[in-house]
Amino acid sequence: MTDNDNVNMELLDVRKRKRRPFSSTEKTLIYNTYNALRRSCPLETANNEVARNVGQSMGIHWKSVLSIVSELSVNAEPSSPKKKRPRPTADQKIDEFTKCALRRKVYFYYSNNENPTLDKILSKINEDVDLPIFSRTTLHRILKALGFKYTTTGTKSLLLVKPEIIL
Repeated sequence: MTDNDNVNMELLDVRKRKRRPFSSTEKTLIYNTYNALRRSCPLETANNEVARNVGQSMGIHWKSVLSIVSELSVNAEPSSPKKKRPRPTADQKIDEFTKCALRRKVYFYYSNNENPTLDKILSKINEDVDLPIFSRTTLHRILKALGFKYTTTGTKSLLLVKPEIIL
């Protein structure tokens, strides 16, 4: 094998990079590699061809190379992605007053000897002016966080706070 064949085999063995944002050091490395290859190529070579060669050698897509080059040609300093922050859940967003009001709405059905279904509770809550409007899914998640559980008895599904409350 010649040296040229070894270089081609090494280019083929480059593994694809896991899909995630590029760090600032990776962007700088890609930009410097692109510029070095651009200077070594003849002037007639298109930017896309240089980007394809850089992308193939680094295991990334050539469009990513072009976007990084355009970003760094405008801004001298590469930008790193922001850290992901945990989003507050619906249970964390509502205050204690709303939680107590939701419990009271559920207990209202127990005091009237009715089965508190999610649709009944949702309609009662959305009719109340003092409470925020919830979607069905959000209400289900909040009730679950408050300690309510759905239990099936026979063909009916019951909302329970404790296993002792079975109607």
